[in-house]
Amino acid sequence: MNIKTSQKTDILEQIFSQLKAQFPVREQSLLASFINGIYRDVSIVDLTSIKPDDLAGLTVSLWREVRHWKGQIAKVNVFNPDVEQEEWQSSHSIITVLSRNIPFVIDTIKITLNTHNTKLHRIFYSELCTERTATGKLKELNADVVDVNDQNTDLLLYIEIDQTSSSSERLKIKQSIEKALANVSLVVDDYTAMINNVKNAIKISQKESADIKNKPEFTEHQTYLEWMLDDHFTFLGCDHFTVKNNTITMTEDSSLGLLKRSDFMSDKSHFDCLGELNEPSLLHFSKVSQRAMIHRVAYPDVVYIKQFNKKGELIGGFRVVGLYTSSVYSGSPLGIPVIGHKISNILKQSGLSLGGHYYKELTQILSTYAVEDLLLCDEKTLLNNVVAVLHAQERKQLKLFLRTDGNKRFVTALLYVPRDLYNTEVRLKFVELLSRTMNIGDTDFQTYLSESNLARLRLVIHLDKPFEGELEVDAIQLRMQQITKAWHEELQESLIENHGEETAIKLTRKYETAFPASYQANFSSRIAVADIARIESLFASEDRTMGLRFYRSIEGNSSGLKLKLFHQDGALLLSDLIPVLENLGLKVAQEYPYQVSPKSESVFWVYDFTLLYVNDNGFDPENYRDLFSEAFLAIWYAQADNDPFNKLILGAGIDWRDIAMLRAYAKYMKQIRFGFSHFAIAKILLDHSGFVKQIVDLFHARFNPNKTISLDKQVALEEAILESLNNVSNLNEDRVLRKFVELIMATIRSNYFQQNNGEFADYISFKFDHAKISDIPLPRLSYEVFVYSPRFEGVHLRGGSVARGGLRWSDRGEDYRTEVLGLVKAQQVKNSVIVPVGAKGGFVAKYLNPTMDRDAFMKEGISCYKMFISALLDITDNLEAGNLIPPQQVVRYDNDDPYLVVAADKGTATFSDIANELATDRDFWLNDAFASGGSNGYDHKKMGITAKGAWISVQRHFRELGVDVQEQPISVIGIGDMAGDVFGNGMLCSKKIKLLAAFNHLHIFIDPNPQELDACYEERQRLFDTPRTSWSDYNAKLISAGGGVFERSAKSIPVSAEMAKAFDIKATKVTPTELISLLLKAQIDLLWNGGIGTYVKSEKENHADVGDKANDSLRVNGSELRCKVIGEGGNLGMTQRARIEYSVHGGKCFTDAIDNAAGVNCSDLEVNIKILLDKLVSKGDLTVKQRNVWLQKMTEQVSGLVLHNNYRQAQSISLSYFQGHKNIESFRGLINSQEEKGKLNRALEYIPSDEEITELKNAGNGVTRPVISVMLSYAKNEMKEMLAKANIAEDGYLAKEAEKVFPEALVKSYQNEIHEHPLLSEIVATQVSNDLFNVMGATFAYRIMSSTGCSFLELAKAWVAARDIFNLPTLLAEIEALDNQISSDVQTTLMCNLKRMVRHATRWIVRRHREQLDCAELIANYQASLDAVKLNLPKLLSEASLQERQLELQQAEEAGVPKPLAVKLTNTEQSYSLLNIIDVAMGLKIDPQLAARVYFYSEEQLKLSDIARQLNLLPVDSHWQSLAREAMRDDLEWQQKRITRAVVSTIKEQDVEQAYSDWESQHQSLANRWHKMVEALSGVSIPEFSMCQVALRELLDLSKS
Repeated sequence: MNIKTSQKTDILEQIFSQLKAQFPVREQSLLASFINGIYRDVSIVDLTSIKPDDLAGLTVSLWREVRHWKGQIAKVNVFNPDVEQEEWQSSHSIITVLSRNIPFVIDTIKITLNTHNTKLHRIFYSELCTERTATGKLKELNADVVDVNDQNTDLLLYIEIDQTSSSSERLKIKQSIEKALANVSLVVDDYTAMINNVKNAIKISQKESADIKNKPEFTEHQTYLEWMLDDHFTFLGCDHFTVKNNTITMTEDSSLGLLKRSDFMSDKSHFDCLGELNEPSLLHFSKVSQRAMIHRVAYPDVVYIKQFNKKGELIGGFRVVGLYTSSVYSGSPLGIPVIGHKISNILKQSGLSLGGHYYKELTQILSTYAVEDLLLCDEKTLLNNVVAVLHAQERKQLKLFLRTDGNKRFVTALLYVPRDLYNTEVRLKFVELLSRTMNIGDTDFQTYLSESNLARLRLVIHLDKPFEGELEVDAIQLRMQQITKAWHEELQESLIENHGEETAIKLTRKYETAFPASYQANFSSRIAVADIARIESLFASEDRTMGLRFYRSIEGNSSGLKLKLFHQDGALLLSDLIPVLENLGLKVAQEYPYQVSPKSESVFWVYDFTLLYVNDNGFDPENYRDLFSEAFLAIWYAQADNDPFNKLILGAGIDWRDIAMLRAYAKYMKQIRFGFSHFAIAKILLDHSGFVKQIVDLFHARFNPNKTISLDKQVALEEAILESLNNVSNLNEDRVLRKFVELIMATIRSNYFQQNNGEFADYISFKFDHAKISDIPLPRLSYEVFVYSPRFEGVHLRGGSVARGGLRWSDRGEDYRTEVLGLVKAQQVKNSVIVPVGAKGGFVAKYLNPTMDRDAFMKEGISCYKMFISALLDITDNLEAGNLIPPQQVVRYDNDDPYLVVAADKGTATFSDIANELATDRDFWLNDAFASGGSNGYDHKKMGITAKGAWISVQRHFRELGVDVQEQPISVIGIGDMAGDVFGNGMLCSKKIKLLAAFNHLHIFIDPNPQELDACYEERQRLFDTPRTSWSDYNAKLISAGGGVFERSAKSIPVSAEMAKAFDIKATKVTPTELISLLLKAQIDLLWNGGIGTYVKSEKENHADVGDKANDSLRVNGSELRCKVIGEGGNLGMTQRARIEYSVHGGKCFTDAIDNAAGVNCSDLEVNIKILLDKLVSKGDLTVKQRNVWLQKMTEQVSGLVLHNNYRQAQSISLSYFQGHKNIESFRGLINSQEEKGKLNRALEYIPSDEEITELKNAGNGVTRPVISVMLSYAKNEMKEMLAKANIAEDGYLAKEAEKVFPEALVKSYQNEIHEHPLLSEIVATQVSNDLFNVMGATFAYRIMSSTGCSFLELAKAWVAARDIFNLPTLLAEIEALDNQISSDVQTTLMCNLKRMVRHATRWIVRRHREQLDCAELIANYQASLDAVKLNLPKLLSEASLQERQLELQQAEEAGVPKPLAVKLTNTEQSYSLLNIIDVAMGLKIDPQLAARVYFYSEEQLKLSDIARQLNLLPVDSHWQSLAREAMRDDLEWQQKRITRAVVSTIKEQDVEQAYSDWESQHQSLANRWHKMVEALSGVSIPEFSMCQVALRELLDLSKS
């Protein structure tokens, strides 16, 4: 026993052992026999591939099939075994068949399964000799000895096929097999009867008439029947027919085998025509026009065995149907009766010499002829055919023979083709050619190849219906000769025809072997000539490597869209090509690549595509040839995006640049959150291609400089489109189409039609007017430039015509505009300190990928930056010698707009020189002032300007806490590293910084308890000075115990005891993310943000609201912060709501826009200085080198000016905060005013609602510093804008404010030139606005304007006059010089007193001099007199006032205020009153000293100061009450002024007391009433408005008397 047998035995025994427990003991022997029987012939490979458990389950399933069967009708089961039900499983569907063990079963089942297109994975079967009861139950089974002739032999089959879960499909398979096996049973059961019929027919033939018997072929036919019976014919069916009166009738009950079936050859049309059957021969050969799906898939042969009467008339016969056995086809036809005789006759009739060469050749041809053809053809036809083949063989000529068979339901074609030309394509072309002349239903083919020169193709064609007409043999043969002609010969002929002989010969030598056989098989030589021309043109081109042809191939009964691509630089990937074609609306049905190899040239590739187009009806590619070709090449070379918008090329007939324009608008829609995906918009446009054409026409009409129409016509065109859109039923589609129209009409400039040297730019820029765009994310700005390119996209948002801000290289490809919009919001606030309003830009480079190295990454980013800058400049006006030059080929729908400046930002910090070079190359009027910084600008990192500005805010906050950060240590945690500008410079602002921790994107630095602060400072300085350092470079020796530098990529970080104590950490181990969150929440002095990212949100925000996914896992809430102060050197470190939340919980912070405003201030100052100096250069007053020297030497002065602005702005916010509750109604009024004017979106800036302000007020609180910061900036921006519009610089005195902007050295040298600055008005407006709000606070302008109704210009003039009259700048500077010397609270009080005095003075000037507000004149009239009177105040004041003055001086000196300053700052109320005094003196032309004596004496006598104090006590719960109190104060002042004037008019010899006494005596009764009123009013602790109004009415009566 070999190993395999032993293994098989083990498996079978294992199955038996596993199953026997499930069977009764009496059946176990039967089970063992069953197992051995069914698996006896199964290969060991099949058995071992089935799991033992599944094999056992399979055995049980087969047992169930065999156990009960009555043994007649085959038992078929098709199922998917289930573990729960069958206790086994398979990955395939299972078929089991139990049938009689008869022939043809297995072959027929396989044929049947093929018709269901399912794969057969495994089949095995067993023959079982069984004994069953009458009911079919299995009794005995003998698997060892099987007699196939035994009727009790069963055949059991197991088959695995492709799994199908469809029960209906499984049922179809089951029914098909059952039907097929029923047919097998019919054939097998009747097989003997059919043989007997043939034998009987032979006997009957012996009785035929002499006419029939004497026919030469009679005996041959009888022999043929004997030959058939000798196992050369498989009988499938047989019946008997009779012929009477030329009518064929089937003999009843004569049908045997398949002919018993009603669906097989039951129609009389399957009989050959009676005329053929009437031929006086014993046999007639034919074919069945219906496949018999038994044993073989074939059309069976029919042999008619005819019977004649004595007259030789056909009276009937047998019709025998079957298949010749395989031995017939493998043997020689010479030995077949009939055929051998026929061949012998043909050879004789050929006339060829016996044994000669031609005789042997002819014999060979006949010997290899198909048996069916030899049977079915007559001798004459065969002779003609084989002789023709003999001659064609010598000449290697193509030869064709056609004939019909089987009652003309078949056409048999014999095609002889030169062997070297024959291939599958020839056969297919032959079939295709035949299909044009007949209705082909099915075909069978045989190919015969021998040593002959000719290959033979035999094609049997089953027709859908009997063939009618003549077979066009000659025409088909001619066409086949053309098809199989040698291709290179045709090529030369075609080249000569097109190029002449000389050129043709050269090209033939080059290309005769260049085209592969597959190309030659598919394309004619004429087409190749055209392709050669295209290939040659690409060889000659220096810049093109691809060409194409889009056309429709016209073929017999059909036509198809074709695309032929020609490519020089190597093979193309189909995966690259198909997306391009699909986005053009085309599907690739077929693709054939051809490698063309011309001699002495590089390899060329030709791709032939058969395309499908959804709108193919009536589509003529010729009309789209240029559009398609240009678009395809543009897409391929990345000049256009590859997306569904390209379907509009064929769908709407629009060229690719117009589609790029539409795509750009769609991209912009995405950025403004329109709500429709890019693909959805593309589909809508495609569905409404007619409207799309109108939209494109509108764009062309608006911006094509050669076809521009008037605005009225544009509006008419717009209205016509919108009217047409009313017919669009789908609301979403209507919205999208209308949005395109809206955006086009909102576009005010575009470079779309601009060309440079005849070439369009690789990008499209659009300038939008935000006022014309609905539903745009807020804030709504003045202008926006959107730039689209396949390579990059970008936006530049501007708050006004003079605006500035950085351009950042964004990494937010999906929502970069949202990022920029958030930044421009902060920039608007930040730019309140400079001339331009806020602007911000950003771009994304779309070709970046993670595989790029740093150099490639930067190169691509810089290239995109250059294009973005160019796109902005393309549509920006220029200036030359003061004259405006609009951009070429750009239609403008806005005012002149030459001011465009940019600045460095994230990712573009070193790009300023690049931008300036572009501007200089274009002769842009700003030259290198276009982008601040750069080689000839101020290096912000070197200056440390941004960090120093933010540090001023930090100093301010700590000074209010009583800490001098320059002298006292403060604990700090930072965001960033020392290599960064803001972080590095910030951490060098003080040597007293105790940097406990810091983190960037790579490391976490921990120093829990730094001791050597000076050494730590020096180490930070070293890191800052050393390029490309990180925290890992920090000197570990300086890090205190328990600290270190940790990787953010670490899995976890151990927490030392020192760390736990310093940062209040409870865990012993934390992740880097957890540690950063804990650091942010640590209890420290200062949290310094000098990095990138948003790390703090509010409790009311979720992480998605923040828009910084990278830091979601570590972000904390503002309420969780425990630091005392936050310094925001970097942008967006906190959300605004987080700042407010932090402030509400007691933290001190402004906003990022306030803290880091120094950077933008420095940049703007640089631009303004460069504009000034460049004018001097252009005049020849300076050289460029001298200009650059000027810039360099003014660095420190520029820094001083900038930081002073930061100082004053931070101070203003703090002063407003400390007066917050007192002025909360003013803030409410300012907020509401800004909102009503449409300048403020309350929700967008997170400004408290009216209800929230009321809650703050009731709680005794004011608004937070972050809110004040925002409102201060809004107020500044509004005033700055209005003053510039009012041409503030026309006032000569105010124009001098511009001198304060520039460094002192520059002013001294070029004072006149400063007053000729192109931006003088804007500079003055900015300076006045800054100065006013930085000193007076955010609500000052609102309060004055709401109470007086003055304009911004009037307010500015009045305030500047008041400021200078009272010498406010000097006084403020002296107070500020006391920083860290006296209490911050004292400084605040002194400043607030000054502010109140100047506020009253400003209001007084507006009311008194509104009609003629001349600053210079007012100052001249009031300043000197006021100073003189003020010096004499101690002599003028009453005793009570003097005591108050003395107390004020004493308190100031005790607080540390120097006495000279304290003297200047006392009696601010009285100082303000001097305005009225001097006004009276000027009116009466008397000495102001005298007027002052009268004023203060009268005030004392009438107790007017007491009344003023009572008015100040009036509760102000609303804006109107505030105005009412202001009005009462005014009334009090005006009445006091009138009384002073009246008393002065009666004075004699400067006796003030007597003059007053005389005046009061004249009005005694009124005076008495007043004194009583004063007594009553003074006795009230909280006065009422009504009481004060009555008192003032009494005073009015007194003053008028």
